[in-house]
Amino acid sequence: MNIHFQRGRIYVLVIGVVCCKLLLSNSFRISVVCPDGWTVNPPSNSCLMSYSGPESWRDARKFCQENGSDLVTIDSEQENQIVHDMAKKAAKHHWIGVRHISSYDLSLETRRAQYVKWGEPTPRTPHVDGTCAMIPIDSDGSWGFDYCIREKKFICEKPGEIVMRPCLGGTYGEDCSKNCSLNCGGSHKACNSSTGRCVSSCAAGFQGGMCDVECANNTYGFNCSQTCSPKCAKTEDKVCNTISGECLWGCIPGYSGEKCDSECANNTYGLHCSEICNPNCAEREGKVCNTVSGKCLWGCAPGYSGDKCDSECANNTYGLHCSQACSPNCAEREGQVCSTISGECLWGCAPGYSGDKCDSGDETWFPFFIIPPKRLNRMWVDGQGDRPVLLRPGFQSRKRMFTAFSN
Repeated sequence: MNIHFQRGRIYVLVIGVVCCKLLLSNSFRISVVCPDGWTVNPPSNSCLMSYSGPESWRDARKFCQENGSDLVTIDSEQENQIVHDMAKKAAKHHWIGVRHISSYDLSLETRRAQYVKWGEPTPRTPHVDGTCAMIPIDSDGSWGFDYCIREKKFICEKPGEIVMRPCLGGTYGEDCSKNCSLNCGGSHKACNSSTGRCVSSCAAGFQGGMCDVECANNTYGFNCSQTCSPKCAKTEDKVCNTISGECLWGCIPGYSGEKCDSECANNTYGLHCSEICNPNCAEREGKVCNTVSGKCLWGCAPGYSGDKCDSECANNTYGLHCSQACSPNCAEREGQVCSTISGECLWGCAPGYSGDKCDSGDETWFPFFIIPPKRLNRMWVDGQGDRPVLLRPGFQSRKRMFTAFSN
């Protein structure tokens, strides 16, 4: 007896005759249950039992038939190994359901055997009853033969009870032999027991009826409904993790965070927010420079110029936007003559001038300078309008600058 499967159907064959046909849904798990003491034979969905006998081949078969079974037939290497293991466990040679008659190997005397595994030597038929196949316990699974009238142990086979159970969660298809996609959503990863399509939505990062297609076109999350941040660093491949949205290759300059959704803060800018805005940028509440380029947003502090305020005022200029010129009365030196911030003369004043910016001349007062009475007979005070003023000996002057003439 053999039970054979085709898609959606079971055909139960007993000695080559179809006895029944059952229509089955693909969404059931089919298993075989055997009575106590019988061994399940999965390749044929049947049950096997070793009997000690001993009996001749014909009597052994008769015994099996009287008990609702028949001598075992073997149709595959897997099945042969199961039967061989049973014979070894019983430690005796066992008849199986194959006879050799006139160069033919017959399965249960009714059809030509589809599978044989004769050892050496091969069988012959010197006896009128022929020779019959047995499983030796000392072989590698190859069959032996003996006269069919000899008495031996034997193995009977009968149909197992076919039990059909609905596919359990996580399986589908014929005999529930396929697993639902691990990317199906929900705690049970459930799918349609016939088609395998996920029952609920897909897990984050996947799409399609079977949830076996990864998010594409820079999308991520449940149902691939979210878009990767445009601030992710771009490559030819995907730019963010299809599950979490985390940027795979970092951020473009000016942004930070796993999803590159945070602008650089604390007066930083550039790639990975690793550069610091120039301290010479004009101060305002909040950021003072562009988070991408570092360009100062509100101009420069007095004394500096340039997009990043990294250039000191030059050409003797100073102040906000370097828009003021140093005093021409500053003492001359090579290079800058006044502070780029305040305009204060760095090297003092030219003769005749005073003050931080050398912007005071004859208006600088000194207390009670006494003109010598006899050494000079003429002295002129500079800067008194259009004409100089003549001073007499003994005159008290508070003017610093004057011109003296001798006779």
